[in-house]
Amino acid sequence: MRSFYSMNKNQVRAPELSNDQIIQYAPSVGATRPHHKVSEKYLFISSLQVINLLRDEGWHPVSARESKTVLKDKSGFQKHIVTFQRENLWISSEEKVELHLTNSHDRSSAYNIFMGIFRLICKNGLMVGTKGLTYSVKHIGFSPDMIAAGSKAIAEHSSAVAEQIGTMRKIELSPKEQLAYATAAHSIRFPNPKKAVIQPAQLLEARRRTDNSSSLWSTFNKVQENVIKGGIIGYKKGKSRKTREIKSVGKDIKLNKALWVLAEKMREIKTEQYTDYGDEK
Repeated sequence: MRSFYSMNKNQVRAPELSNDQIIQYAPSVGATRPHHKVSEKYLFISSLQVINLLRDEGWHPVSARESKTVLKDKSGFQKHIVTFQRENLWISSEEKVELHLTNSHDRSSAYNIFMGIFRLICKNGLMVGTKGLTYSVKHIGFSPDMIAAGSKAIAEHSSAVAEQIGTMRKIELSPKEQLAYATAAHSIRFPNPKKAVIQPAQLLEARRRTDNSSSLWSTFNKVQENVIKGGIIGYKKGKSRKTREIKSVGKDIKLNKALWVLAEKMREIKTEQYTDYGDEK
């Protein structure tokens, strides 16, 4: 279960969740001990303790959810993700910086904090896959200073990400380039294309008029939303089917970061092309 929030351009910050509300949406966050199979070297650090550390750094939690588990004994210890925002930390009038915290108490993952972007226009969260913007802290040798340092670095890097997004907004993609991006994203979402119910071009369908442009930023956002939220109608064996929303915490993060890296690579290629043309003149 996840908390959903809304926010408009005039609001400074989204509603903050209390610890009780976070536990309501993701019970594993409130674990008071580790899973019984973890190593003796494993240092149990409550997720709530880390959440409070991030609060001290000016980040307030706005949503939370956890992965499903088929193993009953791991219920209450599984991987979870909590999303934070910080006052006045905007990329533009349409996007706000977020911080994501993931953790588990069943030894399946370390503490990870990384940057995200919240889009006001569609209330959709993006995750930044840039190397160096994910900070992993193992339970063995855990230090609160690492959490504080990572959260500060993410805030400080927001201007660089804003610049990257600004460049993506200016880069226009040809229909073939848009399809190339969608095809790469399709292969990540559907590793076995024969089993896919939709074609790559369908990932380019805009859900709102404001996304109906050929810029790299618009292309990335259309594909990201269609991949993560699903709901696209396709056909298989003569029957209509809808693509599923990504609800797994791990898969959501993996797909989001991969799509961001694809967009970055496309930005680099297009930027190099513009530079080459300039040199020729």
